[in-house]
Amino acid sequence: MVYLLFMGRHCSIVSVVVLAVAVSSGTAMGNDDAPRTQLSVGTDLSPWFLNGYSAMVFVEPASLPAWRFGAELWSMQLPNFAIEMVKENREQGFSHDIRFAGVLYADRTLGETAWHAGALVNVMLARISRNGTHGDVTIGELLGRVGYRFLPMGPRGIFLDPWFGLGPQMAFGDLPELDGRQYKLFPLQPIATVHAGYRI
Repeated sequence: MVYLLFMGRHCSIVSVVVLAVAVSSGTAMGNDDAPRTQLSVGTDLSPWFLNGYSAMVFVEPASLPAWRFGAELWSMQLPNFAIEMVKENREQGFSHDIRFAGVLYADRTLGETAWHAGALVNVMLARISRNGTHGDVTIGELLGRVGYRFLPMGPRGIFLDPWFGLGPQMAFGDLPELDGRQYKLFPLQPIATVHAGYRI
């Protein structure tokens, strides 16, 4: 997947679609009875409601059919309730804008079910703002996650994947101190969201 910064947030979506069409054209000519590598393209729905975007691709190798490996590019503005999960941030006027982030996923299907479990590594370039001042910081997360992937059209087609994750997050460097107040991170980050897309 190619990400062209000068084209803005929608370029990653276009790149994923182009890749999906190319792979779909190639695999359609193959033998459906033989083991095949599966490709899924999609998005995380949450960022689109929070002034952001998301584009992702997952691969299920033919040699490891129970496993999925994926990558995502995304951004969003953290909602106020998430900022104020930390007592020191409450009613302080902080905003937390994730300007660019990248995620790597590894998941394993649990038996013959639609349930899956795995882990993700997330690195975020964030801007913290308060009272007209701001500071930038890089934040990392390592989360375990579990989800349930619906495939209403069968093995190929549209999917919905609600999931929950939990794990530690940390700043690489000092968190910004703005107008006399230092921003704090919630040490154990919970995430609940829905992935949606198309499995080829």
